[in-house]
Amino acid sequence: MQIRVPATHGAVRSWSRTAASHIRGSAVDPRPTWLVQADTALTPSLLAVGAIGSPLLSRVAAKALRRRPTQLRASGTRVRDVVPHGGPTVVISGASQGTGRALALKFAQDGYNVVLAARGAEALREAEDCCQAVLKPGRLVLPVPCDITSPDSIQLLLDTVAARFTDVRVVVCNAGVCMTGDFLNTSPEDFQSQLNVNFLGHVTTVRAFLPELLRQKGRSGPVPTICFVNSFGARVPLPDMTAYCAAKYALQGFADSLRLELAARGVHVATVHPGVIRSDFRTRAQWRGTAAGNRKSAMDTLLDGQSPVSSLVTQSVEEVAEAAYDAVKTQQSEVVVGLPFRTMLTAYGVGKALGLA
Repeated sequence: MQIRVPATHGAVRSWSRTAASHIRGSAVDPRPTWLVQADTALTPSLLAVGAIGSPLLSRVAAKALRRRPTQLRASGTRVRDVVPHGGPTVVISGASQGTGRALALKFAQDGYNVVLAARGAEALREAEDCCQAVLKPGRLVLPVPCDITSPDSIQLLLDTVAARFTDVRVVVCNAGVCMTGDFLNTSPEDFQSQLNVNFLGHVTTVRAFLPELLRQKGRSGPVPTICFVNSFGARVPLPDMTAYCAAKYALQGFADSLRLELAARGVHVATVHPGVIRSDFRTRAQWRGTAAGNRKSAMDTLLDGQSPVSSLVTQSVEEVAEAAYDAVKTQQSEVVVGLPFRTMLTAYGVGKALGLA
């Protein structure tokens, strides 16, 4: 086995002399002559301790070996099989269905490696198959089960991506859950749950991946971008949606402040605000209060196209994905999807400025 001498680090010098003298005092010194000579100069003393079996280094090495397979377990790939893959890479949360899946297809068609992050394993596999069908040659799609409300899960996502890809360019924070109900029937736990998934989960995601994006500054290729798929409810207050709007307003404030902070560091921040999306979000939506049944029925009527205003105020996942994709590609700061919602936002802004809203 060939042993390479590591570079000397000042942090180990304080204890290397003692460790080396202990080894030289052993009854048998199995090290080769070159290592003993180099040890005199203190450079490889750390290596000598590790080679003989220092308890400290053994514990560190064991911990590293235990941790590495865990980081890659989500992709079912063994450590020795992992070769970092080049090319622009996008990471999308909530990517297994709806807007997230449609957006993943857009990036796959544009020549990106695509990382699909979501909770549902079966839906992730389906999304992976869809992306594989349009993926450009030499590009990869990687599904990673992930719950953005869990910091450990976000860390696993980051570790998996960092081991597989060398050029993360876009992070899309798309995951979210809708909640409707009057305030008195919305518990503090409901508020916390909404904050966790619609706000804090995205904060944790950005904290994890921002260093990856900052590394791309000055390199050729797409501009490093964070894209938040937020909501019309982040710009205009909606009745019976206090917890939802509170979390979405928080995300909007975070995005606006982060945009100012990162502009000089070469990372673009975009926010996209859909209105009412014809998607599977109804399967995850939460309803509170005695009128929950009526509200859900009205939403179903609207989304199923049975309302006279359905075509006017609802949007397809493809429309929203197209808006988010364009915001990333053209570096738009904020996009409200759909003319009716842009009109309502303008009217609300004017009314608020005049003290009428």
